[in-house]
Amino acid sequence: MQKGKCRGLQTDIFYSEQGRRSINTAKAICSECPIRQQCLDYAMRNQELYGIWGGHTEIERKKLRKEWEEKALNDLSKT
Repeated sequence: MQKGKCRGLQTDIFYSEQGRRSINTAKAICSECPIRQQCLDYAMRNQELYGIWGGHTEIERKKLRKEWEEKALNDLSKT
């Protein structure tokens, strides 16, 4: 099993309240991660509310969740 690029790093990089600079640092780490999609999937399934997961902020994941829910509803209405 592959390991994430974040393994062994301080978690405050991904849970920082220090603004855009910290978010960009976390996203840069995620962008090179071999398990980025699995990380995002985990966060979405478990409704992680805080931090950067799979290269996405809380707000970005909330938007993705809404888009996925709308798509699922549309798919259901077509059946």
